[in-house]
Amino acid sequence: MPPMRSKRRSTLHSLQEPTVQLSLFDTARHPLVDQLRGLDLARMTPLEALTTLHRWQEMINRHEA
Repeated sequence: MPPMRSKRRSTLHSLQEPTVQLSLFDTARHPLVDQLRGLDLARMTPLEALTTLHRWQEMINRHEA
């Protein structure tokens, strides 16, 4: 019975913590989102797509450092 009791406490504790719902459709402007919207995916080559992803990853890594 003790394992059930601790599981209940854990579940109750997690239910009491506030949660934040992120929106996929947030209208906040971000440079990467703007660039993504401007891409013509139908005309990109696989190499162009990988290069773009790599450039974005570098931008994010520089921002987090």
